[in-house]
Amino acid sequence: MRDGFLAKSKQIVGAGLKSSVQSESIAFMLPLLTASEVFGLPEQELKAYFELFDVYLRESPSDAGMLLASKHDLEETLVAVLEEMREASPEPGTKV
Repeated sequence: MRDGFLAKSKQIVGAGLKSSVQSESIAFMLPLLTASEVFGLPEQELKAYFELFDVYLRESPSDAGMLLASKHDLEETLVAVLEEMREASPEPGTKV
């Protein structure tokens, strides 16, 4: 609450709502993006979002799944997590 996130989120995400009365009562703003929007955003806008957060994760009904975007390369981390999950899960048909 003290690191400036709230004000910065409103500045970046709510740039077009500065004069809106409702924006004053909103503590913070986050974008609701779809995969096509992430890949279609102007580079400057995308950079601004990733100044606000390092990783973007949300359920995206229009993408029929989860949307994960990051300013960091997460491929190795995700592969390791998935392999660990696969190793930890019981074989199909095994009683737990």
